[in-house]
Amino acid sequence: MKYRSLTLREVEQYVLALNQLPEGATMPAPPPGIVKGAGADCYPLLAKACNAVSIGMKGKAKSLDGVEGDLALDFYHALVQFGPEVLNDLGFWRYVACNQLRDFIVWRDGSKKTRASAGGFGARQSTSLFQDCVPYRMFRRGQIAALAQVNSMSPQQIARIEGTDLWRSHVLRIKLGNSPTAAAAFLMIADKKRNGEVALTDLVREAAKLVQRLNTNVLMSFLGEGDAMELIKPEFDAALPLAKAVKKLRDENKKAKDAASKISPKTHRAKSPKKLSRRKASK
Repeated sequence: MKYRSLTLREVEQYVLALNQLPEGATMPAPPPGIVKGAGADCYPLLAKACNAVSIGMKGKAKSLDGVEGDLALDFYHALVQFGPEVLNDLGFWRYVACNQLRDFIVWRDGSKKTRASAGGFGARQSTSLFQDCVPYRMFRRGQIAALAQVNSMSPQQIARIEGTDLWRSHVLRIKLGNSPTAAAAFLMIADKKRNGEVALTDLVREAAKLVQRLNTNVLMSFLGEGDAMELIKPEFDAALPLAKAVKKLRDENKKAKDAASKISPKTHRAKSPKKLSRRKASK
C-alpha cells in the first residue's frame, strides 16, 4: 500500500514552528513527507478515519482522555487494514499526526504555554516506539481493547479506562501491548486501584517495574484473563507500599523546600546610582 512517511527531524521543525507562531497567525503547512510502498493509496481511507476523529472530538463533555478512549476502537478498525509495512513505520504515524490530526493533537495534548507537545506529534526519540505519539497510542489502545480475550469487560469498556499516563507509558513500556489479554488485566486492576490513597501514576509506575520482571520468566501472550489477573494483582499489592514511600518522600521534599524558601532572605539587586545629566554634572 502506498503511504507517506516523515522523519523525526521534519516533525521536530514543524512542532517548533507551531509553537513559535504568533496568536491568530495562519498555521504553517505540514511537511509532505516521502512516498513509500506501492499499490493502492491509503490516503482516502486514512482521511476518512481521521475526519471521524476530528468530528468526534467536538461537543464532547468528557475528559480529553475519555474522548480518546471513545474514538480508539473505530480508529483501530479503520487503520488495521493498512497492514504491518505501514503500521510499523514510525514515520507513517508522524505523517498522520502532522497532516491529518494536527488540530486534534493540539486540542488533546496542547497547553497554555505551547500549542503542540513534541511527544504528541511523535517528535521525541524513544526506544519504545514513541508511545507518546497521539495517533499511534490511540491505535494501540484500540488494538489492545479489540484483541483482548476477556469476559468481564467489553472492548469499548477496556478502551475507555482512563489514564493518559497509564496508556502512554506503563502498558506499552513494559511490552504488555504485545499481549492484549495481559494488558487488559493490567488496565482493569489499575482502574480498580483508584482510591485516592496514592496517585495512580505512582502506583502504576511501581507495579509496572514489578510486572516487567515477570516478562523474563512468563510468556504473557499465552495467559488467559484469569491467569493474567492472578499473576498481576499481587504485583499491584506489592507496589502499594512502594508508591506510598514515593509519595511520602515527595511530600517531605516539598515541605523542606517550602521551609527553606521562608527562612532564606530574598536577595535584592542593588539599584545602580542614577547618572547625572551633563547639565547637572557641569554645575
